[in-house]
Amino acid sequence: MQKLYILSTLVLVVFVSFLVSLSGLKAYYLEFLALGCVLFLALRRFGTGLGQRLINVAQSILFTFTILYVVLSTGGLQSPYFFFVYFLLFGLSLLLDPFVSLSTALAIVGLFLSQFSAGKSLSELLPVVALPFLVPFALYLGQEHRMLQKEHEVRTVEKEDAMLFVSTIMKGHLDELQKVVQGFTGDHDLHTMMRMIRRMKTLIDKYEKGTSV
Repeated sequence: MQKLYILSTLVLVVFVSFLVSLSGLKAYYLEFLALGCVLFLALRRFGTGLGQRLINVAQSILFTFTILYVVLSTGGLQSPYFFFVYFLLFGLSLLLDPFVSLSTALAIVGLFLSQFSAGKSLSELLPVVALPFLVPFALYLGQEHRMLQKEHEVRTVEKEDAMLFVSTIMKGHLDELQKVVQGFTGDHDLHTMMRMIRRMKTLIDKYEKGTSV
């Protein structure tokens, strides 16, 4: 249900960007582009408390409206900024679920196809025809990006576990060993030290094997 809500919102944004580009506001596309950049930076700087998923959706909406508005306001298929649409597809694949990004990409393709008239040559249609072929590649890169993120999160957790292991269990045993060394009196303390060292070695072996200490 949440995916459908996000998809509906993005499709609406695609339609709204088309309507705005037909209005008198299309002359201010540079101002809208600058405003989009400012909002993006503000979202990156002050939106950390919203949660990564909500930030991704907000960025997707911002990118979709700004890029489509600029492209449509400057000639659509003949726009010198049409290549921005390619970056938009890659951006959506990195930020959104594959189903949502693919469906939004198809909506964008449909929007540009609706502008194609019979009087135009097929060569003018090639940039739009290329869009669906970019979508699978963009989705593949998005999947790879998410896998790298998960691997990074796993490594971060493992690093935190290692620090916790060293700072609590091992540090406690080292403190006890230091006290024994400082108050060393004879064979009894030597046996105590050997027992503690064996215990530390056992703990390290268990930690390396991933068992509970």
